[in-house]
Amino acid sequence: MRRLCRRGTPSPGPATAKDTEPSPRPPYAEVMTTWYVLVEEDTRETKYAEGAELRLHRWRLAATRSVGPDEEQAAAVAEQLARAYTPPVIARHTRPGDEPARKAFLTRDGAWVVAIRQRRRECHIRVTTARLVHTQEEKEGPPLSWREKFREAF
Repeated sequence: MRRLCRRGTPSPGPATAKDTEPSPRPPYAEVMTTWYVLVEEDTRETKYAEGAELRLHRWRLAATRSVGPDEEQAAAVAEQLARAYTPPVIARHTRPGDEPARKAFLTRDGAWVVAIRQRRRECHIRVTTARLVHTQEEKEGPPLSWREKFREAF
């Protein structure tokens, strides 16, 4: 065990075998074994600047689905979602019995990129599998005192 300096940092000294050994598995391997399927949508926003129309595309996380500890099951659910998920941009304009055109591409890393089209509307989604590694709950700071509130007002 290494000694700590006054500031809480390890003191310089000879490193032991325990300090230099790489750990065989990452620290999160035992804790988190839940696989998720993530669905991202390509959202488009149109802005006008100096008389020109700008179409801005951004990817946003649209849905997450917890699958369980099995990676193969997560891959199967991802394929199912790539073949069946309809984004709200397309879904709000569908009539009963409508089925949009769909092109689903499987990338080398296992992600699905899907182009969905219906009645001149087009949308892209990306479906991937991921393992939850870290989670942290929101924590609020203490409420402001009346003096701090007064200072913020001015």
